[in-house]
Amino acid sequence: MSPQVATVRHLHVMSQQLSQMRGAIVPLQNLISTLRSGDEDRLYPPPASRQPSSAPGTPGQLSKGKDSSLTNASTFGFISQTTRIYLKDCLDHTDSVLSSLELFMGNCDKLVDYIFNSINFSSNQTMQSLTFVSLIFLPLSFLAGWAGMNYTTFPGVTGPDDNAIQFWYIAIPLTIGVIFLIALPDIARFVQTGWRKLMHARFAQQRAQQRRKLRKKLL
Repeated sequence: MSPQVATVRHLHVMSQQLSQMRGAIVPLQNLISTLRSGDEDRLYPPPASRQPSSAPGTPGQLSKGKDSSLTNASTFGFISQTTRIYLKDCLDHTDSVLSSLELFMGNCDKLVDYIFNSINFSSNQTMQSLTFVSLIFLPLSFLAGWAGMNYTTFPGVTGPDDNAIQFWYIAIPLTIGVIFLIALPDIARFVQTGWRKLMHARFAQQRAQQRRKLRKKLL
């Protein structure tokens, strides 16, 4: 995978558009929820209309009939049962759409993070290669500069045969020593990891041999 800047730009634009869509749907969800909850509050009559009439005889029956008609009339509210079910379906759909938008926004953010992590990994690999090259040539540059500034004639370099063997006799051990000193923690970690793997393999082999012996004894 070779991520590009245009891909990151498109992901940022897409995330912003999804955020704007979410901001437009959230007020609609609140409106539908308010309509349903406000109408459900009117489904129940006030406590005064629920009290039966205390007058005996026919007037009491008439008042009871009026109370029951008021109660039945107050149970409907302003929104019909079909509309209430429709609003419930709309509320469920808005919840589903908001969940999908949040999921897409999270995926966009994860893709952007993945692209930046890939770029950082490539940069780290490049820096590791440059560090290794610098580690090799730094002791050589130091030795060449030190010898060039402090010696007018260097044995083996400015001799009659112009041979640079003497320089490499000094440069090669110095370079190996510097590399070993700098890479010593990594070498120790590598040796420790290899030793642990070896001990684990030996322990697993011993356990397998013990199991085989136990199986032979049981058989």
